[in-house]
Amino acid sequence: MSIKKKVVEKVEEKTNYIYVGPKIKSGLFIYGKVVDSSYKEKLKNEIENCSVLDKLFIPVEKYPELLPEIESKNSKYENFRKEVKANVN
Repeated sequence: MSIKKKVVEKVEEKTNYIYVGPKIKSGLFIYGKVVDSSYKEKLKNEIENCSVLDKLFIPVEKYPELLPEIESKNSKYENFRKEVKANVN
């Protein structure tokens, strides 16, 4: 019985992400919004249409260490944001 309980706990564990991209008109993507992996699944169509959107979801636990790069004007994240603005809004 204890084995089943441990398996259930692992399945329920979800990764949380923070979106670090530009706001999109649909309102589904807002800078700083924290979501779990199930929310990202709901956005599957939008992410498929602009794959760079997926790169703008950072695991919450990595956000503090990546923040300087995320805020940098010449970072890959800035380039991702520019691509999203050009292709989605």
